[in-house]
Amino acid sequence: MFTHASDIRRELSFIGYKPEEMSFVQRGVMTDKFIFSQGGQRYIARCYPPGREWLAEMEYRYLKLFESFHIKVPKTCQFKKDGQAMLVYEMLEGYTLSEVYETLSDAVKETLCRDIVIHYKKISGILETGFGQVTGYHTYAHTSWNDFLSEAIAGAATVFKTQGNKEKIQLCRGLSAYAKKLPTIEHFLVWGDLSTDNIIVKPDGTLAGFIDFEGLIAGDPLFGLGHLIAHEQETDFVNRLFRLYGVDDRQRVDFYAVLRYCRLLPYGSQKLPNGAERMPIEQFLPYAYKRIRLFMQPGDAKGNIRDGI
Repeated sequence: MFTHASDIRRELSFIGYKPEEMSFVQRGVMTDKFIFSQGGQRYIARCYPPGREWLAEMEYRYLKLFESFHIKVPKTCQFKKDGQAMLVYEMLEGYTLSEVYETLSDAVKETLCRDIVIHYKKISGILETGFGQVTGYHTYAHTSWNDFLSEAIAGAATVFKTQGNKEKIQLCRGLSAYAKKLPTIEHFLVWGDLSTDNIIVKPDGTLAGFIDFEGLIAGDPLFGLGHLIAHEQETDFVNRLFRLYGVDDRQRVDFYAVLRYCRLLPYGSQKLPNGAERMPIEQFLPYAYKRIRLFMQPGDAKGNIRDGI
């Protein structure tokens, strides 16, 4: 936590709000969130840590774009970048999917998952202007999907070389070889934060909407599904979602799951953006960790690793 309720109350007053009740949301690791009420409406103040202020405007503008496509997301109100950067939006009333999924009937689960797939596909139907990590509204860090993948794999390889971990360097070599065989990928918008904690469900078990979009990516829509299973594992929800989505290349999904593991490696010794300690990556991404050996590729006869990795 990098904010204080009294400071956020004051910051909100600067942009015209007069919070009646306010409480900190004990959930999430990338931002600090506060629920506050005013005039019978509940809102979320999503606060960004130093160095990530630009995300306030980026998320605001993408949420507005999603609203125009009738994608189920919170109704945005405004953002501010000066002082404490924040995004204010109307709170989606309900529960996180992680809290209620096991209490739902099979029929409700099926209808809910079908709706989730519909709205996820609406997001990944938006054609973007670049590839890879978002750097602003309709701006991205890479010129091709392979450039994005190569940079992520090279970052992990650097960590493994520092550790002298030859086996994991072979993983990077295998991932690199697999990436080169991928078909041409268009730059579609991908929700990289798809998870049961970011899906809000109404009390009747229907979809209220998606939250948290700082992890947007432009590239392969299966990337978001790889991120999902990397952390969630093969649960009933994940298997049901994959069936309804029509996943026809499970190896590619597993590749993206392992890639998520690799992308997080360089940050393993650092705290999360909100100041919290990181969970060991093998515990945070158990499915990805179990799938590493699928992409191992041996070195040459002397144990050296080729292909620039």
